[in-house]
Amino acid sequence: MPILSLAVAVLLSSGPSFEGVVHAALVGRGASGTLTTYLAAAGVRTETELTFGSKTLKAVVLVLAQSPEVALVFDSQTGAWRSQPRGADPRSAPNPLKAEHLPREKVAGIDCEHWKLSDGAGLELEYWMGHIPGALSLEPMVLKAAQLPGSVMRAFEENGVRGYPMRSVTRKAGVVEGSFTVEKVESKQLGPEVFQAR
Repeated sequence: MPILSLAVAVLLSSGPSFEGVVHAALVGRGASGTLTTYLAAAGVRTETELTFGSKTLKAVVLVLAQSPEVALVFDSQTGAWRSQPRGADPRSAPNPLKAEHLPREKVAGIDCEHWKLSDGAGLELEYWMGHIPGALSLEPMVLKAAQLPGSVMRAFEENGVRGYPMRSVTRKAGVVEGSFTVEKVESKQLGPEVFQAR
């Protein structure tokens, strides 16, 4: 086994040592808000709050380490949780995106690989992917909680893109449609109630 692969395997098998909260800002056309992600050995929880004028949209997604292929999504309209099982193989997603590897940059002090995905018809998606120290084994659950489109996951899979999404920008015909940026990575102890469906 190559040295790099062995190192990754050791890190994954040892489990996460990071426990804390990642704070990100969301900006869209006519909207703004926050994305708060809780990370621990128990799993990943994301809480999104987005304001459109006088309306506020809230969303919660929970991915537990005991069943990492399943996302529990809170439906704010019904007040109930629903299970979203593992989707189709990303490689079967339609409309493959072209990937371009851009120069590395830092986001919130974390070194990131910078990728641009495009469909050739005006859609461009940029992702800055980094590794939060001690959270390597949580990254697949973070991507599951992010509920990225199948075409994006296919591009990640085919180009070996790994990491925690630290920033993203979506453009259509050169116009920015939305973005999110991690502003702070905070190490702190989390109670078990954080990873309960509540």
